Amino acid sequence: MKTTLIISIACLTFSLVGCSQDASKKHKRSVITISPTLIKQSLAFSSTVRPIQLQNIPSPVNGLVKQLYFDYGSLVEKNQPLITIESESLQKEYQTNLADFISKKTQWLNAQLKFKGTKRLKKEGIIAENDFLAEQSSFNNTYVTYLEATWKLQALLKTLGLSFKKIDSLDVRNKGDLYKALTAKANTLTITAPDAGIVLLPSKSGSNDSNSQQLEKGSQLKKNQTLLAIGNMRGMQLLIDVDEIHINQIKPQQAVTITSVAFPGMTLKGQVTSISHQAKINNTSGLPTFTVVVVVPHLPEAAKHTIQVGMTTTVTLHLSLKRDITIPLNALTQKSSHYFVTTLSDAGKNQSIAVVPGETQLNTVTIKQGLKPGDQLVIPH
Repeated sequence: MKTTLIISIACLTFSLVGCSQDASKKHKRSVITISPTLIKQSLAFSSTVRPIQLQNIPSPVNGLVKQLYFDYGSLVEKNQPLITIESESLQKEYQTNLADFISKKTQWLNAQLKFKGTKRLKKEGIIAENDFLAEQSSFNNTYVTYLEATWKLQALLKTLGLSFKKIDSLDVRNKGDLYKALTAKANTLTITAPDAGIVLLPSKSGSNDSNSQQLEKGSQLKKNQTLLAIGNMRGMQLLIDVDEIHINQIKPQQAVTITSVAFPGMTLKGQVTSISHQAKINNTSGLPTFTVVVVVPHLPEAAKHTIQVGMTTTVTLHLSLKRDITIPLNALTQKSSHYFVTTLSDAGKNQSIAVVPGETQLNTVTIKQGLKPGDQLVIPH
């Protein structure tokens, strides 16, 4: 009997100790007050340096490259000679336009003399009004055709770098001067740089685009073929591909920072200038992507001597700040396909609340629905 009593007391003592330990464990918790957290979001992309402005230079004629005055990737100044083109079609065009101009000018000079007499006859009443009006119309038409021939020749001479004033001063009655003008060499033209910049291969419009081939002496050219491009590096442009998940988070004028291992310690500031609204064709990355154009309007002087076309960069887009409710990840529990957290009721008792979680980080989770600022969240240890 005594032994049984001792055992009973021991069991009761153990039970009370166990209850005390359970109660102690039960009260090991933290309570925090829910308040929105300011979240700074950013997205990083890879890109390569491009000139802020790229000006393609087309060939004005069919012909051959007679001389090159540049190396690809070199800096050129405005109006610096780039290419001399030799073109037989240019010689023929010159002779045709000049002959047409001389013919139309001769007709115009004769028409002036003739209409001067017609006006005198009209004043003296020798010709009828209808005849005078017909002569006046013919006179005006002759002048229009002369102007058209003049403009056409002026445009060609400008391309050739020749003076129209010298041609216009020719005496159309002097056959010797006319012959010399018509047989003059006019089969070469020199293309100059429209602006200062870097000489680059033109952008490819397709994988088989012959226009993007590197030029050399003797290269055959077609009219309107893009010869080369002049890249302006006062600033720079970058193209990034943004997937369909994030594209609607990006807005024009959004802030961007650019860094690179090629120019360490230098962080450039830019902005989004345009966003494509059509997904790229032949995308092999899985999700559809959209092209976003980023621009750094002006490069610092130090950067101009360091940053080169084609360097790789990391482009970081800084999305707009937003306030979200985030909680410790261990405060969230899952039952089947539903998620719950524990909060304190007004009476100070635990209550289970259903929530909708959002983005999960290493130790935290965003709550999209179910909690509001001021709620008392119970966090178990």
